[in-house]
Amino acid sequence: MSSARAIIRAASSLGLGPGDQANQVDLVANDTGGAVARVFAARHPGSLRTLTLTNCDTEGNLPPAEFVPLVKAAAQGELAELFAGIANNPAAWRTSPLGEGYEHPDQIPDEVRYCRCHPPSRDATSPCR
Repeated sequence: MSSARAIIRAASSLGLGPGDQANQVDLVANDTGGAVARVFAARHPGSLRTLTLTNCDTEGNLPPAEFVPLVKAAAQGELAELFAGIANNPAAWRTSPLGEGYEHPDQIPDEVRYCRCHPPSRDATSPCR
């Protein structure tokens, strides 16, 4: 898994990794990052001092059922077009796959949704300052 290798590279660049506890990492993971952290822990147990997993996806639920259509769209090269359409149409946000991440997507203000799809801006008129 390339994400687990990225953790190794980041830790190594900081002088962390296998060895005494002073050089080991405390790894905290949430959501899908829990899967990455578990791969890292299984492959590099000597690099960990502690591992904390919070509210993570589990085997049999990765990806969660709600995200399967997104994974399929990505595999077919359609994800960028899908997200561009969502980013440019605030009315579609509440019913889009991005809305699945909220318990009450109808209560999320449009400017919050807009900022999830657009980069931060220094422009004083931008909602994403």
